[in-house]
Amino acid sequence: MKTLEDIEPQALKAAANVLDKNGRFHHWWNGDLPSWEEFDSIGKSEYLDIVTEIILAYENAKTVP
Repeated sequence: MKTLEDIEPQALKAAANVLDKNGRFHHWWNGDLPSWEEFDSIGKSEYLDIVTEIILAYENAKTVP
């Protein structure tokens, strides 16, 4: 089972950027919202936690028969 330590920082940042870009494109959140990289430390941490959960769900699903 993959864990947080298995996610490379550049992969986390790339996935965070993809989620941010698609969220704006599909109007999942207000386009006036700053980029996730401009959030305060709590907001950035929470956003990256969500992205981490998505990556781990994907990685761990690959190992399920």
